[in-house]
Order: sequence, then C-alpha cells, then structure tokens
Amino acid sequence: MRLLDLTLRSPLENIALDEALLDSCAQDEIDETLRFWESPDYCVVLGVSNTMAESVNRDICERDHVPIVRRSSGGGAVLIGPGCLNYSLVLSIAKQPNLAFIDSTNQYILEKQKYAIKSYFDLDIESQGISDLAIKSRKISGAAQKRTRTHVLFHGTYLYNFKIVSIAKYIPNPIKQPEYRKNRDHEEFVKNLSVDPDELKSALKQCWNAFHPLDQIPLSRMRDIIDKKLGREEWIYRV
Repeated sequence: MRLLDLTLRSPLENIALDEALLDSCAQDEIDETLRFWESPDYCVVLGVSNTMAESVNRDICERDHVPIVRRSSGGGAVLIGPGCLNYSLVLSIAKQPNLAFIDSTNQYILEKQKYAIKSYFDLDIESQGISDLAIKSRKISGAAQKRTRTHVLFHGTYLYNFKIVSIAKYIPNPIKQPEYRKNRDHEEFVKNLSVDPDELKSALKQCWNAFHPLDQIPLSRMRDIIDKKLGREEWIYRV
C-alpha cells in the first residue's frame, strides 16, 4: 500500500485528486493508496446525488465565501475544514473479495478501521448506519465510495478537533437520516474523536500497512477531471 499525505491549495483540487487516484490505479499506473489531507478552510462537499436546495444553506455559504463542491461518490453533504482529517483509500477489488459489493465494502473497511483505532486509543468505537463510526451513538466519522469495474475509492472524514457548531450554519439537518440519528441536530449527533491527528494517521497507516510513499501523483489527471467535470457549474449545481 502506498501512502500520500498531501493537501492541495483548494477543496476542489483535493476532491479531484481522490478521483484521479482512483482512475490512475484502475489504469495500473499507481498502486493501492492511502491518502490524508485536511482543508485549512471550510468547504461544503455534496454527494453526487444530493439536491442543492435541500443539502446546503447556499446563501450563507456565498455570504461567508465558503465554497461548495460536488464529489463523484455517494453519501450526504459534509462540512470539512480545520480539525477534520480526510482520508482516501483506493483499493483493488481483485485483491480482496470483500470489496465486490457496496455493502460488504463498507463493512470490511469500517470494521478494519474501527478495531485499529479502538486498539490504538482504547476507545469504544461502534459501527452505525450505512458507513459511520460513532462513540456512544455520536458520529465521529462518515464515508462514501465510488467504484470502477476493478477498483474502489473509499473516502471519508474523522473529526478530531472540529468546530461542530459551524455545521448547522452551512448544512441543514438532512431529510434522509440513519435510524440511529433519531432526528438529533448536528451538535447533538456529531462529536470529536479528540485525539492527536498524527496519532490517528499512525493508527490508519498501521491498519492498512501503508508506509511506502506514492511517488507518481496524478496531478495532470486531477486538472483534467476539474476541467471536464468537477469544476463545471453544471456539475456542481446539477440537482
């Protein structure tokens, strides 16, 4: 497993690089990869099918100059920024039969990470919903995936020192909720893991045996994805 700890200048570039890693791995140009990044500024990231009007407080984002981008994976809208560690896994389906289906992929990856973090920090972490990790039914991590025929991009967040009160400012309570949320507001539903981010990275590196740096970073492919899809208004505001 290759390791890439790299945050680019803009949220759009960072989201596009995840997709570029998936495409490059699917083309056998790079190996399986674990990536870390953390946005220095707030940004709302929509899932591929999220409705703009229902998923984000657009007027407030525009007033506060908080960008809105749309990823190619599923899942709900999230607010990222300082104190939110983003991770991305690009894995070969052929190497791991558990990755053959969406549900089994969620279960396989989340169980691995749950036990890795649980043992590293001695925390009582539980799997909840479709792709969440939680502590005492309060969400600390969410994830989404995008798939090709041969590979899967599984990317998500870990809140470790995030200003949770900011979430409600930019993202309304979702209409579609996991059962365990029980209609709680963001502040009552989400919590920080409250660990050192470098230690969190260490736990995830050990989990995936990701210690060899990724040398070939597909920046040209990333820029192409921005130009042809992710950076276009018709993509961002599509629904």
